[in-house]
Amino acid sequence: MTIQLNTDKTKSGDERLEKSLDSLIKRELQRFSGKIVRIEVHLSDKYGGKKRVGNKRCMLVAWLEHRKPIAITNHGNTLVQAISGALVELKLNSRKLKTH
Repeated sequence: MTIQLNTDKTKSGDERLEKSLDSLIKRELQRFSGKIVRIEVHLSDKYGGKKRVGNKRCMLVAWLEHRKPIAITNHGNTLVQAISGALVELKLNSRKLKTH
């Protein structure tokens, strides 16, 4: 499973962030690793770094083998909350991850 990180202009996609996301996503989605070809992570901050409720956004796009991709978007007060929520939502939709 390949993991691709995309960020907006308010957050740099530094090596440390990439490594921690790679580890987290592979651990959380391990049971689907044979079905997911690629995960795209899109991180953004709606208000450009200003403290606002729910301003951090994480969109995960799971590219599946022989199926259409699944896109999940989650908002949180921090990037960690947004990413964690998106992963939970993707796992809750695991029925869509199963190949027929």
